[in-house]
Amino acid sequence: MNKKLKETLINKIESVGYHKASKLLGITLSNLFRLTGQPIDTDTGMAYEIIIESIINKTLPTEYKEFNISTNFDGVVYWEGKFYGENFLPDMVETIWVMATPFWDGMKWTPVETDWYSLVNRDDNTLIAEIEGGGDYYEQLDEVDLFSNVDDLFSWYEKVYLPSAYEIIMNNFLPKLQDDMNDRLDDNMGYSPIRESIVRVLREEERKQFLKPSPKIVNGIISRLNKVFSDVNMYHIENYKTRHDFEFCKNGKRMMNLILYFDDNVAYNTPTSEREFVESHLSIPKMFVDTIFKFFPVRRNYLYYLIEEWFETNFLDKISNEMGRDDISIDELSFTDRVDVCVPPVTEKPEGVTQDDMIKVIMKNTLWRKNDLLSLEEREPGYIEKLYLDKLRNIEMDRLEREGR
Repeated sequence: MNKKLKETLINKIESVGYHKASKLLGITLSNLFRLTGQPIDTDTGMAYEIIIESIINKTLPTEYKEFNISTNFDGVVYWEGKFYGENFLPDMVETIWVMATPFWDGMKWTPVETDWYSLVNRDDNTLIAEIEGGGDYYEQLDEVDLFSNVDDLFSWYEKVYLPSAYEIIMNNFLPKLQDDMNDRLDDNMGYSPIRESIVRVLREEERKQFLKPSPKIVNGIISRLNKVFSDVNMYHIENYKTRHDFEFCKNGKRMMNLILYFDDNVAYNTPTSEREFVESHLSIPKMFVDTIFKFFPVRRNYLYYLIEEWFETNFLDKISNEMGRDDISIDELSFTDRVDVCVPPVTEKPEGVTQDDMIKVIMKNTLWRKNDLLSLEEREPGYIEKLYLDKLRNIEMDRLEREGR
């Protein structure tokens, strides 16, 4: 990397901090650390933030053997694994959720703890029993003080974190949980016929009420979603050829955001239409979902399923048509703690604005240099104008945020 540019970046970081420098440049924290080559202290919280950011952006593995790895609004990294008929009857499925967040809350170590374990009958989706996590199912990975650079951190994630957390889950947590579940099932064998009948009836009532709600409750939830998200405006934002966002806005607030990821293992200038669809990520502010729980008795997982189905029914065809594709689906749902400001994309530059005017605005609000912008414009005509229009929108959103709208 150019030594002068590296010094410029480090000076900017020292002046405004990593987060603002990342925002001004329009690049991720991990890329900022890669460009500057700076070390990462775990107790500053930066290692944690880079890993969370990279899991969300899919630049770190989000699958490991039998497990899916994800994070959401709470900033926790979850491992979810399903096991079919290996330890119980063939029609039973075990599900385990484990919290394993690298360097959580600025720690130098990584806590690994079971969040939830369940046994469900696949034939009728009946919850047989569940075990909540706790101190009996807790371990932690060894402390790390410092990573020499971001690549060192990523190497630790793949070579240490993934296999170590997996070993704890498979060799410690899962066998204990299976033993505990077997004990519960063995205890149930001692029930009297009358008590067993009562338990069976109660389980059925619970299943009807929480696991699979009545049509009346489902219709009420759908009606609520339709009301809250009625009259939203959908804005299509092409961030990169590998990523397209669809923002759903209402009354100046972003109500939902769908991110579509496309294959990045092809030539840089390959258009999105010729790239393979990889996956999608739908996010919704948590406050909208919490209101549903206040009015409707429904299990969280089933509500998430309903939201995905509702979104696909109401919006997916329109998005697919706009993208000119038939392979788009909803792969992941998450919830955000805040409701962000939203303004329509700026699609045309003001009359009389020249290329030099646009470059001045970009340089004022980012760390781009004029020569770099002109080089990018030569390689990809229209790049400067697109970046300029994006900056106009960002400036307006920042203004509204400062005014507290």
